[in-house]
Amino acid sequence: MGLIGKFTTENMFIIFFIYGLAFFALGIAVVLSSLRPTSLKFAKYLPWLAAYGFAHGFHEWDEMLVLIPQYKFLARNWLYAGFDTVLLVGSPLFLFIFGVGLLMTIDERFRNLRIIPVVFYSAWTASVVGYLQLTGLGLEQSPRLADIFARYLLIFPGAIIAGFALFLQYRVFLKQTYGVTASSLFIAALALWLMAPLSGLVVPYAPFFPASVVNNDAFLSLTGFPIQIFRTLAALLIAFSIVRGMHVFNIEEERQEHRRRLELSTLEEISSEIRRNPNFPQALDRTTKEITKLFDARAGAIFMVSEKTRRPDVVSEHGFTISFADKYKDMPAEVAEKCPIRNVIKSQRPFTTSNRTDCPNIIEATTEPEKINAITVLPLVAKGQSIGAIALLFESAEALRPSNLDILNTFAGNIGLAIENARLDEQRLTALVLQRSLLPKVPSLAGIDIGVYYESASVGMEVGGDFYDFIDFGDGLLGLVIGDVAGAGINASSTVAMTKYALEAFDFENKTPFVVLEKLNNLACKMLSSGQFVTAFYGVLDIKSGLLTYSSAGHLPPLVINEKTKEAIFLNGARGMALGIVPTQKYPEGKMTVGFGDVIVLYTDGLIEARRKHDFWGEDRLVTLAKENYELSAQTLVDRICSSAKEFAGGILKDDVAAVVAKRTFTQA
Repeated sequence: MGLIGKFTTENMFIIFFIYGLAFFALGIAVVLSSLRPTSLKFAKYLPWLAAYGFAHGFHEWDEMLVLIPQYKFLARNWLYAGFDTVLLVGSPLFLFIFGVGLLMTIDERFRNLRIIPVVFYSAWTASVVGYLQLTGLGLEQSPRLADIFARYLLIFPGAIIAGFALFLQYRVFLKQTYGVTASSLFIAALALWLMAPLSGLVVPYAPFFPASVVNNDAFLSLTGFPIQIFRTLAALLIAFSIVRGMHVFNIEEERQEHRRRLELSTLEEISSEIRRNPNFPQALDRTTKEITKLFDARAGAIFMVSEKTRRPDVVSEHGFTISFADKYKDMPAEVAEKCPIRNVIKSQRPFTTSNRTDCPNIIEATTEPEKINAITVLPLVAKGQSIGAIALLFESAEALRPSNLDILNTFAGNIGLAIENARLDEQRLTALVLQRSLLPKVPSLAGIDIGVYYESASVGMEVGGDFYDFIDFGDGLLGLVIGDVAGAGINASSTVAMTKYALEAFDFENKTPFVVLEKLNNLACKMLSSGQFVTAFYGVLDIKSGLLTYSSAGHLPPLVINEKTKEAIFLNGARGMALGIVPTQKYPEGKMTVGFGDVIVLYTDGLIEARRKHDFWGEDRLVTLAKENYELSAQTLVDRICSSAKEFAGGILKDDVAAVVAKRTFTQA
């Protein structure tokens, strides 16, 4: 025996300490890694590998204990021997569970291997009991026999299976480009395969083959070194390579973070595409392609409910045959509902399946139906309302894991909101164009200076139903109209059009404001939908005499600034109920004389309700501004008033603003 061999033999305490420490380090590193949130299937069985490290580390330190002089008596203690045997026999169980479990996560064909631990532990039990009975040895020999047969039937196959599992995992990670980290698992597999014969075939001496030939003493005689040195080196290599292999979690975390950034970036691009692209179908097509690509789906389709048939129609698809949209549209309802698209839209609950028979009509319509093994249908919801659904078809059922579905659901919710916002923007633009087309030209008449202001609500707000109008009756008579339709969007704009045209028609029948409002109210009660109404102020000004005859249907009172007295007067009289609420309603009439230089300000609620936090711009600011600037031209004055309100609100108008300033001048025709 050489000097090194002699030194190590005399210092086995150190060898056992390092041996146990290596496995403890393995257990701690693996436990900490397995507690990290991850989508890696590899992590599922890591706690069993950690348990093996702790159990085996305890066993080696237990063996170390009897090498200390004051504890040598433990070698003859049955309780100690029993505990040491339990650790030695129990630790391979954790290795079996880890190895078999990891194999099953890699390939389902290995699921039949789950019985292996039972087989080997049964063989171990039968071997120990059978040998004792055949040889007639006493129970004092059972710990030694348990040790030997545990090495043959538990430690050796357990290390081989665990090594094979790590080798296959190495190949999986290699395909997933984990690089050096994957190589660490390959080294760990080799180290376990090295540990298998060192710990499983080199056993304490026993008077039967092969223990009588291949044993610890024979190994020492042959090499000059105790077997524990090589086991310790193998343990250090196992611990080092697996600890290094746990870096896979850092890589996965970086990839997940990169994926999250990519998802956010893609979502922003899709949302922007949907809202900015004037070709809505084209934007949806790009959306479907991007989502399909991002989530590695084989095919994807967006469904939206048809207003005519009330059935879901395919509005965009990727990965399907060219005629899929038409075929789906023509499918009988009972055939189409084999994949519950309508139910997902109605219930706002996602549908997932890995059973190909659940959605045969959709699977068969893909370009590669044989590769589809999982489907999810997610509702597209915006502001609590279902607007459609998106179906994604995958090759692997792994795509349906909960973490992935959570991301998909979030994505679908954001896409639904983007689609709905795009539709609202389109409606808003249509309503805005319609609304602006209804704004009249300002009449150019002697004796009257008129300024107008109209601004729709800020971006993100719906177009309201504010309007104003002028009716030139000739002979110095001018009709002044301002009003507001309850509601917003295209419906409100349509109601504005109806109100204006009807008002003009009634005007030429009878120029008396209260009579016109009564007729208009009766029409509104018949034509407007439930809950819709119109407020309006209508006055007829005799430019020559200054007589203003007026009536109001629930509208805000106009403001008059007297040029001589500088008095501010609100025309609160002659005010009746809004139009469209109660038929046959009577409206009062008011009259006042507007002097030369006097200013009339007509406005809608969007002006005085311009808001800064909880504070409204209000009537007081309107009066102050009108008094201070009444000498300005009508257009300059109305611009200054409305700009002040908008500035007060921080440049963001929550409602449309319409205003008219009419100023009686000294110039007469």
